[in-house]
Amino acid sequence: MRHAKAGDLADIAPLLGKIRSISGVREKRTAHFYFRGRSVIHFHVDESGGVYADIGDTRMRVKGAHTRIMKALADYVRRIDGMKRE
Repeated sequence: MRHAKAGDLADIAPLLGKIRSISGVREKRTAHFYFRGRSVIHFHVDESGGVYADIGDTRMRVKGAHTRIMKALADYVRRIDGMKRE
């Protein structure tokens, strides 16, 4: 499994748009998103072309799971937001 390249992500453009609209989330590289300096989501592609999202330590297949991914991402961002800054 490898990191997704821009060409691998055309089919998930609507999902990427939703992620880009989350307050405080920054895209440092194409489809690599950070919140408060911590990686919160990025994408991989398997040998068959399936796209997967890594949210924290959790990996999930993207196809048919946009709503579930957005919920998991929102939960993860809230958890980070609630942590005390050192």
